[in-house]
Amino acid sequence: MHPAHGHSKDHRPDLKPLRLTLFVNREGVPLFGSVESGQRSDKTLNGERLDRLVEAMAPDQLAQLIYVADAALVTGPNLAWLAAQKIAFVSRCPENFGVVTRVKEQAWAEDTWTKLPTFGQRRDAAQYWASEHQATIEEQQYRLVVYRSNALDRRRTHTLDREISQSRTAMEESAKALGQERFSCEKDATTAWSRWQRGWQSAWCFATATVRSEIQHTRRGRPRKVPQPGDTTVVWVVDIVVGAVRQDRRQKELERRRTFVLITTIAEERLSSLALLREYKSQTSVERHFHFVKGPLLVGDGWFLKKVERLEALGYVILLACLLYSLVERRLRRSGLPIPSPSRGMLTHPTGHEIVRHLESLQIVRDPDGSRHIALEPPLHATLTAVM
Repeated sequence: MHPAHGHSKDHRPDLKPLRLTLFVNREGVPLFGSVESGQRSDKTLNGERLDRLVEAMAPDQLAQLIYVADAALVTGPNLAWLAAQKIAFVSRCPENFGVVTRVKEQAWAEDTWTKLPTFGQRRDAAQYWASEHQATIEEQQYRLVVYRSNALDRRRTHTLDREISQSRTAMEESAKALGQERFSCEKDATTAWSRWQRGWQSAWCFATATVRSEIQHTRRGRPRKVPQPGDTTVVWVVDIVVGAVRQDRRQKELERRRTFVLITTIAEERLSSLALLREYKSQTSVERHFHFVKGPLLVGDGWFLKKVERLEALGYVILLACLLYSLVERRLRRSGLPIPSPSRGMLTHPTGHEIVRHLESLQIVRDPDGSRHIALEPPLHATLTAVM
């Protein structure tokens, strides 16, 4: 969240960006939130939220808690703190942890994947497979579950194809450089080609080479009509052609990039690999609220706030609105009352956005005697009653 400034003599270009944080329960209801400096690290903020968590909850509540967060949670200090407080957690293990590469390689080598039931409501919901592993990080034992999916976002595919293109360019430049060298015998040329192959043995593209001889003039100036001994010599050249992409390797890499690793201290007997994945995916309840908070009506250049204190106060007002938004959503969902949607039919699990849109026609009418009542179309009375 960035402060916006009015165009006046009080313009303050030194104001720093702010960000909102939320801690929610399984139903998406915020338990606490804060407005923080946008320059602070997510890893640091995660550690501070854990401190607040211990202060806000009783020991028996902490014993039942499962802390679910993204990869920014997984740092050495945070893991040590979680272990000391005996707080169960689920998070994605960052790729910069060496153990991630090891367990991924082990999972592919063992090839003992367990196919999980689909749990998405969409017809094209992703299919997941899981592979269970154990690993030690900072002298603490953790459960690491490798997941692979048949879904792959376009961004990762484009990233891989860009890497292959860059590798091909470098490979072609290296081949061109070798092609400009001249060797005194065929053996030297063949040895150079073998050495070049070893350097590019993990390349994305095939390469073929022709080792050929050519006549090279050793005498300066225009060649004589009648060549004399020593005017020319035979040299050997390596012509390399960079060919097609190794599709089998590309496909294998795509499969590898479909995998990710969840780290937890929760035993498999308590949470299966499917339940563990569901817990991690439950973070969407947080994302739904940030989608609401980041809407164009709340954030944008339309906020002309010249003081960071006012922007911070606005942030807390938005968090309170987010709390009300989530409570309305939870109340209607618990009622089990479906609401109609123009494009999606009857919604049995409506979002707060759908509920607000559904009640946009609500008005407060003042009678001549000064009393007020709610004016709403009759088909919407049941929805309003469920919310209230």
